[in-house]
Amino acid sequence: MSEKVHYKKYLGWIVVLGGGVCYLLLIWVFIVWLTWRGPGSSSMFGPAMVVLLFGGSALIKKGLLILSQVPSVKPLGKPSQSQRKEPIPTESSELTQEEKEILQLLSEDLGNMEIANRLGISIGQVSVTRFSLMKRFKADNLSDLVKKTREEGYLPSN
Repeated sequence: MSEKVHYKKYLGWIVVLGGGVCYLLLIWVFIVWLTWRGPGSSSMFGPAMVVLLFGGSALIKKGLLILSQVPSVKPLGKPSQSQRKEPIPTESSELTQEEKEILQLLSEDLGNMEIANRLGISIGQVSVTRFSLMKRFKADNLSDLVKKTREEGYLPSN
């Protein structure tokens, strides 16, 4: 990120915080006005409250406008197809070697942790692969997955 972007980012937050401080001052002035109400208080506090109210909202709007012009560093949401490490297999494509190994070990009733330890991968990777296999084969549970993959020839029959 360039220096100009950093500057705009911090400027935007400072302006928004300035608007918040105006609102806090408005609350403080209003409380003082309610408790004091001495002679001439209406002429003294009224304009101050109006200035703080409109000034605070204007500062917050301006700060948010500045922040909206700052490009984000990381893209939000799911990574695009070009950002993924390997392409997602389609319905008609073959299973990857990792998917085949995980599927075989799942059919042997091994848990995610045991599979991860055997293959030397993370438990998260096993979980994600298991989920994608179940989604791909439209399986409701593990036994349904094993049954459907056996029917389609991905696993040997018993």
